Amino acid sequence: MGVKYNILRDMRRDKVLTTYEAKHRLIDPAVYKELKARKKCGRCHKQFSGRTPEIHHKIPVRENGTNDISNLMSVCTKCHEILDAESEKKYEKV
Repeated sequence: MGVKYNILRDMRRDKVLTTYEAKHRLIDPAVYKELKARKKCGRCHKQFSGRTPEIHHKIPVRENGTNDISNLMSVCTKCHEILDAESEKKYEKV
């Protein structure tokens, strides 16, 4: 049973990485894994408590932001929505 579970888990992980890569955000898998392993949101500092963290670019890719770990942060869903809304407002003004 353990082997079957590990295979299914790996298949899910590969699907997640493929989906993320399909968005043209080719993040190094080691960096991606490290960010997903973090325990607290980078914005509100609350613990994820079982929820999967999302990855946010501090400097957006459209502004030539990189996929280096220094430009990425793990955030909760609520904070990610807030950060994306702030980013969109910035682009509407420009």
